[in-house]
Amino acid sequence: MSEFDIEIIDSISKPLQIASDMLGLQKSAGAVLAALYASDFNTGERLSSTDISDATGLSRSMISMVLSQFESLGIIETYLDNSKKRGGRRTMLFSLRVGIHGLLRLGIQRYLTQVQRVLGDLEDLKSSLETDEVNLRMVLDRVMSELTLFLTDPC
Repeated sequence: MSEFDIEIIDSISKPLQIASDMLGLQKSAGAVLAALYASDFNTGERLSSTDISDATGLSRSMISMVLSQFESLGIIETYLDNSKKRGGRRTMLFSLRVGIHGLLRLGIQRYLTQVQRVLGDLEDLKSSLETDEVNLRMVLDRVMSELTLFLTDPC
């Protein structure tokens, strides 16, 4: 990676870390996202785990763990590079499948799903209340109403 790429990575790591935090990813996921994003922006080239490690200073085992998380979320694409072999094995190359918008959308969807779960838990709690627990029932109704309003208009 060039100095330009390293400069891009440094400048966008923090906002991408916020997006990765929303997704519940490893702390170092923002730097990996930044490396993939910078490469896509600058050259469009796919990166190997070694390239990402060189660009971020993270260990290859950490890169591997983060890339596995990305794969499970469907935010990266994986390719076999037939032109490069390492110890007889073909090199795996990675690129982003989604941009920052897609990452934030996934994060927001994750939070909305959590709010829906909380709403369901509150509904269960409400249905288990005794009939004389009027004040608690009223509080639960209000909280549930506000959560429902949030789900219909989160912003």
